[in-house]
Amino acid sequence: MKSWFDFSHHKVLWCAAVFAALVWLSGCGGYYNTFYNTKKVYKEAAEERKRRPANDPRPGSGEIQKYDKAIEKASKLLQLHPNSRYVDDALLLIGECFFYKQEYLKAQRKFQELTSLFPKSGLVPRAQLWLAKTNIELNDYAGAEQVLRELEAREKKGEMVNQARYLLGEIHFRQKQYAPAAAEFEAAAQKLADDKTRSEAYRRLGECRVELKQFNQAAAAFRRAGAAIKNDINLKFTTRLQYAIALKNDQKPAEALNVLNAMLKDFSSQRDLPLVKLEIAECTRAQGKIESAVKQFVALIENHQRTDASAAAYFALGEINERKSEFAKAKENYDNVRRESTRYEKLNEAERRSKAI
Repeated sequence: MKSWFDFSHHKVLWCAAVFAALVWLSGCGGYYNTFYNTKKVYKEAAEERKRRPANDPRPGSGEIQKYDKAIEKASKLLQLHPNSRYVDDALLLIGECFFYKQEYLKAQRKFQELTSLFPKSGLVPRAQLWLAKTNIELNDYAGAEQVLRELEAREKKGEMVNQARYLLGEIHFRQKQYAPAAAEFEAAAQKLADDKTRSEAYRRLGECRVELKQFNQAAAAFRRAGAAIKNDINLKFTTRLQYAIALKNDQKPAEALNVLNAMLKDFSSQRDLPLVKLEIAECTRAQGKIESAVKQFVALIENHQRTDASAAAYFALGEINERKSEFAKAKENYDNVRRESTRYEKLNEAERRSKAI
């Protein structure tokens, strides 16, 4: 028969063990909860980023606030739990937040910290990719290429290597080295598993082919880029428009018109729909139907004032007038380009032609 002391002694030991376990779990739970909440805020910022227009690289104020909150929480984890299993995760997340805030030097430091302090971490390949992206934004193309070559040597094959090839293509593209850029983009696009990056690789490949005046191959690349896009309606619109323009430049205006007319239905509420109407008018002009094209340009100007599309329509009317030797009308149309948009890519050309007349 056990004495009261035996029961009491075992009870004390059991309570001490439970207390020690609770202390240990509270410590682990503390940094786990901190990192979980950090990831949650980061995902909220990512959702806002997805809602941005495809051609707008700048984060909005709400998105920036979420990045700042995620940085604050991840920094707290590094400060309070410097030996936790989530330190490398936190460094990577902070770096990504700074990257999306376009604070590239701060992002660069975080990715370098991760690769130097945790060389055996499974996150090193991802950090190297992010470091290369950051170096590209800082115009440090040699530094970016060195990191990517190190990544290729480390990984040999797989998705990380495919992503590295895409970034090597981007390095060439930004330096206007379109032939080697096309080679890298094509090789990456054929193997990339990620739909979004594969689509971007095909888009970049198409843009390289356009610069090389290889419009048939450009159209094929843009078509494949569009097929790879799943849910991004803005990107799908942009890619389909690039596909149509490539067909037009490949002297296939009828095929381009089929694509463009379908876009009027498929993207009826799209903000940049005037650009589709502009290309419809341009295809009509390419078919030699000048009077019909003029009516389309005029209708575009009347219905979509103060846009890049209306500026382009005035420029096109100026060209048509100039070829007919209607120089007074041509000058008037060229002068109207600035009134419609100061961002239009051919604004300087319009002013030069106006002065020449």
